[in-house]
Amino acid sequence: MDKAILGILLCALVSGCSAPEKCIPLYTPTAEEDKALDDLEHRAFNYMWNEVYPETGIAYDHTQNRMGKVAATGFELAAITIGVKRGWITYEQGYDRTWKILNVFYDDPNDPNDPYVDGHFGLYWHFVNGRTGRLEPIDCVAICDSADFIGGVIVAGEFFKGTPAGELAKKIYDNVEWDKFVAYNKDGTPGLLSFGWVPPHVSKGDYYEIDGLLPFNMSGFADNSLLIYALALGSDTHRIPQQTWEAYVDSYTLDDYEGYEAVMTGGALFSRQVPHSFIRFSRKRDRKIDYFLEIVNKILADRAFNVKVNGYPPELWGLTDCFGKNSYGHSAPPGPVQNDGTVGSTAFVGGLPFVPEVSFASMKYVREKFGDRAYGKYGFTSSVNLKNNYVSPLYVGIEVGPMIMLIENYRTGLVWDLFSGSDVMKNFVRRARMSGVVDDFELPPEAPPYAVWSITGGTGTVGWDNNAQSGHKCFKITSDGGPVTLNGKLTENDLTNFYYDKYVSLWTRGMKVLDCSISYNGRKRPLERLAGLDGFGWEHNYFALPDDIRSAKACGISVKCEIADKDAAIDNISFEAETDRHPPEGITDLRASTGNIGGGVDLAWGVPADKDGDGISRYILTISDKQAAGNAKVKVILPVSQYPGEEKRTILVEGAGPVYISIAAIDAYGHIGPFSRPVRTAPNPAAIDRTVFKCEEKPLSSVEPSSSKYAVSTVRDNERGECLRVDYVKAGAWDHITFPLDPAMVAAHRYIIVTVKGKVDILGKLWCSDDFQFDMERKGSPGDEEWTIMKFDTYKASQIITGRDEVRKLILFPEPGKPEGKGMFLIDRIEYSN
Repeated sequence: MDKAILGILLCALVSGCSAPEKCIPLYTPTAEEDKALDDLEHRAFNYMWNEVYPETGIAYDHTQNRMGKVAATGFELAAITIGVKRGWITYEQGYDRTWKILNVFYDDPNDPNDPYVDGHFGLYWHFVNGRTGRLEPIDCVAICDSADFIGGVIVAGEFFKGTPAGELAKKIYDNVEWDKFVAYNKDGTPGLLSFGWVPPHVSKGDYYEIDGLLPFNMSGFADNSLLIYALALGSDTHRIPQQTWEAYVDSYTLDDYEGYEAVMTGGALFSRQVPHSFIRFSRKRDRKIDYFLEIVNKILADRAFNVKVNGYPPELWGLTDCFGKNSYGHSAPPGPVQNDGTVGSTAFVGGLPFVPEVSFASMKYVREKFGDRAYGKYGFTSSVNLKNNYVSPLYVGIEVGPMIMLIENYRTGLVWDLFSGSDVMKNFVRRARMSGVVDDFELPPEAPPYAVWSITGGTGTVGWDNNAQSGHKCFKITSDGGPVTLNGKLTENDLTNFYYDKYVSLWTRGMKVLDCSISYNGRKRPLERLAGLDGFGWEHNYFALPDDIRSAKACGISVKCEIADKDAAIDNISFEAETDRHPPEGITDLRASTGNIGGGVDLAWGVPADKDGDGISRYILTISDKQAAGNAKVKVILPVSQYPGEEKRTILVEGAGPVYISIAAIDAYGHIGPFSRPVRTAPNPAAIDRTVFKCEEKPLSSVEPSSSKYAVSTVRDNERGECLRVDYVKAGAWDHITFPLDPAMVAAHRYIIVTVKGKVDILGKLWCSDDFQFDMERKGSPGDEEWTIMKFDTYKASQIITGRDEVRKLILFPEPGKPEGKGMFLIDRIEYSN
């Protein structure tokens, strides 16, 4: 255990010991580790300083491709601030290089002869001529690469604030028309951001005929989209609509691998590490995820995958975009997998702020295993591969850049502090309605903790809980017989730097909170208690923070309580900008009728008002054979649709009926509204047929392979009888087989069960149309001898919750993302399930 944390624990347990005034340090590298980082960081800086066009300062793509790279130039700007701070260059040298770069990227409207980098709407082409700034027509005006550049502009602008360079940086950012990249839905409402823009007949390849926005959008954590949306939402001049941000958050589909839950889209680690290299996401959570927890889980899932699938030691992990022997894109679950054993150095080095000991162990292992081939003039090269003993000789700007930034953020937080000081960051955090996490008890032990807890008058453990208020864990508490006091010592944080420094919010179960105190400026201050709310088995408690905390650091929290139940627990402690004073309103117009499918009941109701504006997140139904309250036999949780207005759902009810159904709404923070008056209906008396496919019941012709190299046939299995046999030779990474679905049955069920025999990994996707299809999750069958039940959660395809009655196909991708391979597996049956 870290000595600083051990000291705090001992202090808390010894009576009369006065607590230190400062927060617990987040990171405590040894002298040896700090020396190693200094060497690596200096080498990486030398790359960012040297590998540029001297005429413009535009960065090279990498050491073998001398084309100008816009994204790498953004990382160069951030690296310059690090070089100045560490004394590797003078302030004047840093300023001159920054001024040169900013000038060439700014089109002065008052100077028609001003040379500038080609772009549109204030953003730039993916690649440019490094000497002239003229476009290289390889693809498009790329919002992803431009965002990396704009992020560097903001960092440099804050570092040189008050100078002409600082003013020019602000002009460049304010000039970006983020709103012009919004793709609008068919009904005219704003949707997600497009990947880019092109004029017709300019771009080479697939974009040659496109005129305008590219016809595919940025959802989940695709590419560096989190950074893009943050910059676009934070703009003072051309911010994206709030609906666009909310649609982006709605697109997060969570799944877990080996117990680590993360967003499925964007399996490569760079899709997190690039945004996190600019933005300190620690302790920031919106209505969907804790962003720091998400990247920690994604890294640990990546490590678990490399151990389990590649057979690597736990010190070798990091699937990300990098230059392998014959590959570039690499990604691990959750989500689609691309894997040939290539591990990116920017990934395992960039893990430092999130899983420090894990990252240090990887750096040590790679240096010892691969020696000077992997660590040279500019530090770690692009990649290593233990399977084929390949080590990339390349140094790449968009890999070295995030690496040096994340090293410096681990050591001093410099880049994070600079970006946090900008109006962009403050606008983003406020408009995204972020909360400041005091502790949500979810972080794995490999991550630096949010807080270290001790208890007087009882005992407590952090553990998994099926009814955790947020996430999967909570802090469970038992009493020695009297009041219990929980003392949390916080690690270094920026909780008081943003708009949510008004209230403390905490959730309790089976206990009564007597008082709550906050520690700052070396003293402990009791907080004023405010009215709370019921929260679906939990009580939501609020306390007002004092005004003078905004000029201090919050370093501790204390909660005194009386235990009333054996399931007593505390969860989800946060700083908030507002208090919720109202639960969702009751639903007064629930209608129920007999459905069109066996056992079906069709429901409809109007979306209830939520006075606090939190939004409805889900509904709870009670189903009973009696009208009296309290007789519910079945409870059903339904997800909310993504569109306002009226909700329509089909549910299945076993038995002949009649039944009485009541409903209540739950908001995004867990507050539950009143249940509606029960309505009476009867389910469809026909038998419920949950079969999607079974050889004896469905024709073989209903199965559609995407490739002629896929052969489907029937075969008799000794255990299951007649089964579907699939023999495949992959002609492409996304070859698949398709099964027809009944839209009404999809709407009435949450899961699709596929029973498989044969060693194979399968990605499941729901298909509504060629333009409207979304991944569910990836499942694996371990061997050839036993039958495996793959349970695909249709709710994972979060963007089609509303259009579930439009889902017409199930697509199964064997070995998704792998361009080559062959195999065979059997399918006994496919069926709907709840």
